[in-house]
Amino acid sequence: MPLEDRWILSRLARAVEVTTGQLEEFKFSEPMNGLYRFFWNDFCDWYLELIKPRMHDESLRGGAQRVLAFVLDEALRLLHPFVPFITEAIYQKLREVCPERGLAGVGEAADSSALAQAAWPGGMGGLVDEEAEGQMEVVQQTVRAIREVRTRYQVGPRKGLEASAKASAGRCALLAEQGHLIRHLASLERLEVSEGAVKPDDAAVAIADEIEIYVHGLIDVAQERARLEGQKEQLAAALGRCEGKLANENFVNRAKAEVVARERERLVQLQEQMGTVEANLAKLPGG
Repeated sequence: MPLEDRWILSRLARAVEVTTGQLEEFKFSEPMNGLYRFFWNDFCDWYLELIKPRMHDESLRGGAQRVLAFVLDEALRLLHPFVPFITEAIYQKLREVCPERGLAGVGEAADSSALAQAAWPGGMGGLVDEEAEGQMEVVQQTVRAIREVRTRYQVGPRKGLEASAKASAGRCALLAEQGHLIRHLASLERLEVSEGAVKPDDAAVAIADEIEIYVHGLIDVAQERARLEGQKEQLAAALGRCEGKLANENFVNRAKAEVVARERERLVQLQEQMGTVEANLAKLPGG
């Protein structure tokens, strides 16, 4: 199965295990929150987007549809005790368009005339796939990082971009293998990965899971230098105020211990931010 199928089935298996355990302990708010995260985040936000290219490809559509039907069927069963009317309505429609919803060798979805009488999901422990979940987490972090760059530079989601990435050999292999998912979700026209990738002068930088991502063509060097110089000035002023407080014996001796500790933590944070800004300035051409 493709990574996205193995991942959603693993997430479903975990949702079944956790929900069942919580209900057996008469906990009712916890499973609803967990199911919301699974259905909205994993299933709707990610899986439905991940399979769109396959749904448009006649040769790949069947596999995606079968997994989609199975996961939706099982998710409706899990959700039914909490939102019974809408789940029953969707289940009846699902039965019409997809009478067979099991996955041979993976899991059964025994049909029932009513969701209220359908069997509760179970026996899915074998579908938990930690490797698939770990790999998908890297894909998701990479996509989020590129989307954050788009937001930061106000680049619309429909504009195709080019990107490159610098990572370890293992991460490069994963990004190359799953590059089609990243390109689709991040709206990239091209993605190149290598251990020795070099940042282009006009590229914005993002970090995801020890991967340096360079999104090309977004930076006007003069504007970026002015922006970073402005940040540096603001940080220098904040550092001066913070250092002045901590150098004042009256403040250190008379203020509450937690206030002094908080100010010292802030000083460290400001120093780290200053280091990052100075490093980014140094990376600019002529820096």
